[in-house]
Amino acid sequence: MRVLLKNDSGFALVGTLFLLVMLTVLGVAAINTGTDQMMAGRATRESAKTFYAAEAGLNAILASWPATRYDTMVAEPGDSITIGPVTLENRASYVAVVQRVDDGAAASQIFAVRVTGRSPGGIFGQRRLRSMIRVRLSGMPTGLVFEKDLLISGNPLLSSCAGVHSNGSLEISGTLTVAGEVSAVGSVDVGGEIVDESGNPVEPASGAPPVEIPKLNPMAYCDEADYRLRDGWVVPTASPADSADAGEGVAYGWEWNSGDNIYKIKGDEALPGTMCVEGSVSIGDDMGTPLNPFSLTILAEGHVEISGNPFLEAAHSADLVVVGGGDLKLNGNSELGADNVSGTVYGGSQCEVSGTPKITGSVICYGDPDPAGVKDIVSENKINGDLTLIAACGGGSGVDVALLSNRAWTQVE
Repeated sequence: MRVLLKNDSGFALVGTLFLLVMLTVLGVAAINTGTDQMMAGRATRESAKTFYAAEAGLNAILASWPATRYDTMVAEPGDSITIGPVTLENRASYVAVVQRVDDGAAASQIFAVRVTGRSPGGIFGQRRLRSMIRVRLSGMPTGLVFEKDLLISGNPLLSSCAGVHSNGSLEISGTLTVAGEVSAVGSVDVGGEIVDESGNPVEPASGAPPVEIPKLNPMAYCDEADYRLRDGWVVPTASPADSADAGEGVAYGWEWNSGDNIYKIKGDEALPGTMCVEGSVSIGDDMGTPLNPFSLTILAEGHVEISGNPFLEAAHSADLVVVGGGDLKLNGNSELGADNVSGTVYGGSQCEVSGTPKITGSVICYGDPDPAGVKDIVSENKINGDLTLIAACGGGSGVDVALLSNRAWTQVE
């Protein structure tokens, strides 16, 4: 009988080879998986760098705007400038484009800011941030600033950094106490004395360079109006816009004199907010209290007259209490050291301030003729009485930069 012996060596070899192949495949798969995870992690980190680079760029532009004044570099609607590339410490970078997108008709300028962040080498894509920026009137002069001749009588106190300037001539009687400069393009006639807050004499400057006084159009600021007053009607800008006739009685706190097109506010029925007035305004009632000032901004095409004992603070975001196209006449008496007016008051024609009011802000007078059909209520620029004015000094150019829209980001391959 023949006996056949089994030989398993071939099977063992095949099994061993198969096992080695499987181990190799698993090893390669593990290496590839680790590499992919490493690359994915790196891509995530680099992607984050691009986003934070764009974020850093947008924040840098916002922070540097008052000093750098990008709005002066992009002066006309549609113009744009490119900033960068700027490389950060982590070697990521950003490039920003600032473009003016408003139509040039409003007082505020609007800019689109697009910032693109790039990773080092730019191999992991880009991230782009978009935002809208509103820039309001910049470089507004502070203190008492008049385009035409100015007479100062009484004993006014101009504190903080407040000074006085006339682009015409300046006449001073009584005692003027001032923290800032006293200057005029023309002559300075001192019949009394000028001292600083320590009582030391102050030498005025005649023949000084002119100060640029912006010509403000009250209607250009009406984008923030809460009420519009026109042809005797008072119209709320918020919905529902239920109009009321101020010529037939008190409407939203206003009465209308159709003969002179003057709107008179009734203090006990007045509503706070920004008023856009196609006409003139008279405020004769006490409004607000020293501890609770009334929030009000008057934007009027005609003159603005404020008397009585008001305590007003600006309702408008540009810190404007009054912008009038015609004369400005303000009389008041401070109580408990409180401001009668907190914010800027601006007259397009002549301006007169009397009594003992306290103003934290500025009084600015452009000196144009009265608008057609508007009653003349001030014959000459005059500060009469014991005004206390504290200028809102803040360094920089006074540019007001506001973020209009939330930051939105997109991926750019």
